[in-house]
Amino acid sequence: MHGFSSHTFSLIHAQGELYFVKWHIKTKQVIKNLMADLGCEIQG
Repeated sequence: MHGFSSHTFSLIHAQGELYFVKWHIKTKQVIKNLMADLGCEIQG
């Protein structure tokens, strides 16, 4: 599941410059779906 920060954060680097950031975390997992007939079979 991907994740996104709901708040904006302020970061200051070593030279004192201010940056506003939002985190966007994306997974490397693959989305897999079932075929309709197999889904009905599993559902029971």
